[in-house]
Amino acid sequence: MEELGREVDSLFLSQLVPELLDLLSGYDRVIFVDAHVDETMDDLHSMQVVPEYAPSMLTHHMTPATLLALLKTLYHRELTGHIVSIRGYDFNFHRNLSSDTMALIEPAVELILPLFLRYFPV
Repeated sequence: MEELGREVDSLFLSQLVPELLDLLSGYDRVIFVDAHVDETMDDLHSMQVVPEYAPSMLTHHMTPATLLALLKTLYHRELTGHIVSIRGYDFNFHRNLSSDTMALIEPAVELILPLFLRYFPV
């Protein structure tokens, strides 16, 4: 985490936690890439994240919208946020993605690259 703070960074986390607020306060935009298990959502889901507080029963579990809402309230910073969420099918302990999830990787990249280029033009 010591190398973060450039114009464009990436960070891989297992969950969003309040401790990220200080880090996020130094950025203008964020793209969340996530796995989901919601059968009512499309296998590949993409949308803008609007800051909105939603309390959770677990203190160290929050949505991207809640994280951005806390950032807005506590740091007076409003980031542009977007999420691309890929359906996860198998969460057993192993190193490989299921074939169903693997098939969503390329379409997800095709969604993420235009977002990246819109937020960070070259």
